[in-house]
Amino acid sequence: MVAEPPLPSQAGEFQWWGMEKLLKPLDIRFKYHFRGTKKTNRLDKPEWFFSYQLSRMKENSQFLECVVQPTIAVASQGVLSKYDAFAEFCSGLVQQCSDKVSGDSTMLLEEGELLIKTIEESLSFDSSVTEIMLSSNRRMAELSSTKLSCVSEISKNRMMIHRWCQLEVTMASAEISRLLLNPNAFELRHIVPVDEEEEAPDILARDGENWGTLSAQGAVAALEAVSERYKRLQSPSERARFYKIVQEETILQAYLEGLRSRAERWIKEWELFSKQRREEAVRLRQHTSAKLARDALDVVAYAASTEKSSAPEVSAADVELRTLAGLISSAKYCQSALGEVGDTEHFLDLQNTLITQNPDSVEDPDAGIFDEIISDFTKFAIDLAFQVAHVVATDFQDSAAVYETQGRMWTSELKRNQAGPEELSPEICEPITILRSHLTTVRTYMHPDLASQVWREIAEKVDRWLFEKLSKSGMMYSSSGAVQLRQDMEAVTRQFNSFTKRPENFLKNLKEACILLNLEKDRAKKLLQVLNDPRNKEREEELQGTGVFLISVDAARSLLHQRTDTL
Repeated sequence: MVAEPPLPSQAGEFQWWGMEKLLKPLDIRFKYHFRGTKKTNRLDKPEWFFSYQLSRMKENSQFLECVVQPTIAVASQGVLSKYDAFAEFCSGLVQQCSDKVSGDSTMLLEEGELLIKTIEESLSFDSSVTEIMLSSNRRMAELSSTKLSCVSEISKNRMMIHRWCQLEVTMASAEISRLLLNPNAFELRHIVPVDEEEEAPDILARDGENWGTLSAQGAVAALEAVSERYKRLQSPSERARFYKIVQEETILQAYLEGLRSRAERWIKEWELFSKQRREEAVRLRQHTSAKLARDALDVVAYAASTEKSSAPEVSAADVELRTLAGLISSAKYCQSALGEVGDTEHFLDLQNTLITQNPDSVEDPDAGIFDEIISDFTKFAIDLAFQVAHVVATDFQDSAAVYETQGRMWTSELKRNQAGPEELSPEICEPITILRSHLTTVRTYMHPDLASQVWREIAEKVDRWLFEKLSKSGMMYSSSGAVQLRQDMEAVTRQFNSFTKRPENFLKNLKEACILLNLEKDRAKKLLQVLNDPRNKEREEELQGTGVFLISVDAARSLLHQRTDTL
C-alpha cells in the first residue's frame, strides 16, 4: 500500500509510511548489537557500528531502487518523481548512528581521545554515504544534506561541540610543538642539486609546493585537517569559533611565533660565534705584528703556522646559515599556501560569517580571511632575509680582517713566496671560501622571491666595506700590489657568478678602485693633475674616460695619491 498522493506542492515533504516499516527491524538489530550489553557495543570502536550501517545500505540498495522506487512512482502517477526511497532509507540509518553517538555523549565527553576518534569515524562515514548516494544512477534528490550527515547531527549537542573544540586546541598545540622540535623541521622537502661548475646558471626555480619545509607543510596540513572535521557544523558561529581558536590562534600564530623564536635564538648564537671569531682575529693580528718586527718578509708563513686557539664555545654547526634560509622558506610556503586555501568555499563562507558577526572590526570587507596572518608571515620572511644578508656580509668581513690589515703587502715589489701571477693572497682565501659557501646556501635553500634581493644586498655590503677599508688613509699600493689587489677583488666578484652574468656591475666600487690603481703610470699622473685642479670643468669627463662613473672626484684623487708611483 502507498499513501494517498499529496498535492504537488507538498511532494517535497512527503513521508512514506512504508519506510518506517522497513527501518524498524534494522533499528532493533542495531540497538541489540551496539546499544546494549553485547561485546560489539564498545566505545573505542565507533568504526564497527558505522561499517555495519554502510553494509545495510549496500545490501538494500537494489531492492529499494528496483522495487520500492518504481512502485511509488506508479502509484503516485508521477507526482512523487522527486522522492528518493533509497536516500530516505539511508537517512534513517544515519539517524540511528546519530542517536547512538548522542546516547554515548556523557562517556565521550570524559574520554577526549575517544570523542575525537568518534568524530573522525563519523566524517569517514559521512563521506562513504555520499559516495554511495552519488554512485551509479543514484542521486541526492531534494533531501537536505544534513539528513545524510552524522556529524551534522552531533553538532547539535553544544557540550560535545565545546569539548571537541578544547580537544582540537590541545591536539593542534601538540602537533605544532612536535613540528617545531623536529631536527629536520626547516629542511626543504625537495632539493635540486646545484651545479657548482656552471658559470652563471639561473637561480633555481621550484614551484611553491617544493619550497615547503617539513614543519611548514605539516602546519598547513594540520590547518586543513581541522577544517575537514568542523566544516560540517551547522552553526556558522560555531565554525567561526573553531577557526579563531584552533586554526588562527593555536596553529598559525603559534607556528609563526615558533619561527620567530627560532630565528632570535639563531641570531644570538651567531652573534656570540661572530664575537669569538673577531677576538681570534685580534689575537692573530697581535702575533702577526710581533713577527713583523722580526721578519717582515715571512709574515704570511708565520700567520699560517701560528698555533690555533682553542675551539670556540659555539660551533659553526650551531650557526649554520641553512637554518635561517629554511625559516624563510617556511614562512614563504605558508604565505603561498594560505593564499590558496583562503580562496576555497569553506573559508570564503567563514570570512562572510566573521564580517557579519563584527562588521565594525573589519577594515576591508574584500580582504581574505588569512590576509592579516599572511602579511605577518611575509614581513617575517623579508626581515629575516635582510638579516641573512647582514650575517653573510659580517662573516666575510670578520674573516677578511687579517687581509684588510696587511697594508705592507701592497707596497712590496717582491713576489712573496714565489707566488705566480694569478695566485690569490693567502689572507683572502678563507673569506672567499666562506662567502662562496654562504652564497651557495642562499641560492640552494632560500626561496627565489627573496634570494634575488639577498644576494644583491650582500654584494652591496661587501663592495662598500672592502672599498672603505682598502681606500682608507695610509694604505699605499705599488704596481705589483695593485695587480695583486685586482686579482683578489676579481676573485671576490666571481663568487656572484651563479646569480648574474655580470657580477662586477654589482660591486662597482671595487671594480673602479682597481681600475684607478692599475692605470698606466703616465696616465695615472696625468689624471691626477686634472683632478687636483678644482678649476678644471672636465674632471668628471676625464674620470669617466677611464671607466670610472661611480667613485667621486675626491675619492678618485685620494686613491691615486695612494699609488707609490704617483708620489
